[in-house]
Amino acid sequence: MKRKDTILIGVLSPILYFVASFIGGFYNEGYNHVKHSVSELLIDGVAGLAVVNSFMLLSNIVLIFAGTIILVKLKDINNKALKMGICFIHIPGITNILSGFVFKLSEGTEISFGTTMHIIFVAVSAISSLIGVIMIAISYNKTFNWNKIKLFSIASLSILIIGGLSTPIIISSGVGIVGLVERISVLSLNVWYVVFLFRLSNDIVIINK
Repeated sequence: MKRKDTILIGVLSPILYFVASFIGGFYNEGYNHVKHSVSELLIDGVAGLAVVNSFMLLSNIVLIFAGTIILVKLKDINNKALKMGICFIHIPGITNILSGFVFKLSEGTEISFGTTMHIIFVAVSAISSLIGVIMIAISYNKTFNWNKIKLFSIASLSILIIGGLSTPIIISSGVGIVGLVERISVLSLNVWYVVFLFRLSNDIVIINK
């Protein structure tokens, strides 16, 4: 593997995430990717939980590992805002493990402590990703030459924010598209992340020449 390609291991994280959701849907008859959220595949007792959990855990471990590799490669670069943004964009690797494996979503309408903490950590993941993208978009061009990152980030975040804000409205209205909105929102962030990784891996090679 070439030196620059080690960063690209992070691409596996979103791939594993979506594989996990599709496998979970396959195991659970009646599960609808348009109507139901991914969190519903992580409730204790659902079919295929062990397989889904394995892929989800691996996805988050890869995310944490990728973030660590990036920070190591950028250790000699004087751009604190960029490094902080990279930290924020990879924090969900930790919070997702907490929300998916420690504080799980409870089945039924009762709001348990675990469900409350699950919601909190999901929110932390979303906010952390939002902050990370913003910080990277603002600071990236100070070190590397990519003028379009701001416009690209605005487009990705717009989809993410609209999806997040519309979810409570969709749930309260009873329209069965919560899963679809969630997946579109997550996909917009994951596309941003993959493009960012490929661009960064290339820019690091250029700046080190």
